[in-house]
Formats: sequence, C-alpha cells, structure tokens
Amino acid sequence: MRVLVLGASGMAGHKLLEHLSKNHEVAGSVREFFHPRLAPYKLYNGVDVRNPNSLLEPIREFQPEVVFNAVGVVKQAQPRLADLAEINACFPHKLASICKAKNLRLIHLSTDCVYSGRRGQYKETDTPDADEPYGMSKLLGEPEEPALTIRTSLLGRELRGRVGLLEWFYAQTNGEVRGFRKAVFTGITTLELARVADLVISRNPGLTGMWHVASEPINKYTLLQKINREAQLDIRIEADDQLQCDRSLDGNL
Repeated sequence: MRVLVLGASGMAGHKLLEHLSKNHEVAGSVREFFHPRLAPYKLYNGVDVRNPNSLLEPIREFQPEVVFNAVGVVKQAQPRLADLAEINACFPHKLASICKAKNLRLIHLSTDCVYSGRRGQYKETDTPDADEPYGMSKLLGEPEEPALTIRTSLLGRELRGRVGLLEWFYAQTNGEVRGFRKAVFTGITTLELARVADLVISRNPGLTGMWHVASEPINKYTLLQKINREAQLDIRIEADDQLQCDRSLDGNL
C-alpha cells in the first residue's frame, strides 16, 4: 500500500515512517524540520497544515491509498489557543474532506485526553468529558466515518525537543523527580503504534470509526521506576499521591 504520513518528523510520525516502510511504499510530509534519521525516506517539505492546500501536491504526486494524520499540537508545548483550534480541531476535518473527495483512507491519531480522568477504563461508547483546552481541541478534531480514529497515549523518543514524558525523564538523569501513584496510564510505545498501524493497513481495510488502543493500566510512579531501571538512569523518584487522574482506556474489542 502507498501510505502518506503527515507530521513525519514528530514523535509518532517518524516511527510510523520508519516501521511502515518495511512493508509499504511510504512518504512523509514535514513543514520544515529535517533530521538525519529521516534522510532515507521520501519526504515532502513545506507542508503546513495551516494551509491544507499545501497537501494537494504531495497527494497528486505520490498518489497515496492511505493517509495517516500524526499532526498535532501537544499540551506539553504550552500552545496558544489559536493553534489548538486551527491544528487540532479544524485541520482534521479539512483533511477528511480532501480524503473523502479523493477516495483515500484516513487514519487519524487522537488521545486519551478527550476524557477528564475522573473515572478511568473508558470505552469507545463512553461520552468524552474533556475539561481543558488541549483535550477539547482533540475531541473537536476527531473526524467521522469513514475515517478511523485511534485514541491512545504514547511513549517514545523524539527527534527534537523534550516535551514528551520519555524525553523529559531522560533529561533528569542523576536528578530527582516526583512519580504520581494515582495517575493511571494505558499508553503504548510509538513502535507499538506503528505495528498497530501496519496491521490495520495490511489486514483491516474496512476498519472505520473509533478505536481505543491501550496497554494494561500502570501508574506513573511505577512506569518511571521501570524506565529508570531498564535505562539505568539513576534518577531518584519520590512517590507523590497529590495528583489523581485516571485516563486509562479499555482497549478490548
């Protein structure tokens, strides 16, 4: 299959580009950032989702069968409300219209932050109740069928920046951090997301709608302990019970 990955320099996007290239003909779009790890892959530079028409040339030239939208503004970057609205909420619907008009399959990446975290073990049928701007923007951006929307939370390395949990934690080597024992996480690695995407593209061409992709629940304190031990980071982790948030997803089909 020919797959176009939007946001190919991001935490999820670059891993999708790397892994999907093993079994598919893949290209990626980036706005301007380049990294040596992206050098082996076909890239379309200058694609700015603030101008959805900038996607038309890559689509015309590459002729993808599947478009994977890994573009998004993350809350850790402390984005402006205008960017949340334009990139997270509005762009996915413009993209969905383009894909529908050209008969392309759209896979869209969403987040567990569409839920408040007051209850946990959320199913696809549970009504989202995001109560902060990032979660609201991602909820508003979820396209309707025939798109497939994957809700999940991700853990992975980044090509630039340290806004994700893993990069932030690695930067604390030989330091001290707090680990929240009442913050529950069912995220997956970016590599696992890429494997799931490969499975969906290769074997489930008719899968549409909403899909929760999740691991077994783990609290952030235990998660950081595991990373600390496996990576031998020598970070002191202090248990903290002040923050209570359970955005765990029920990933059972």
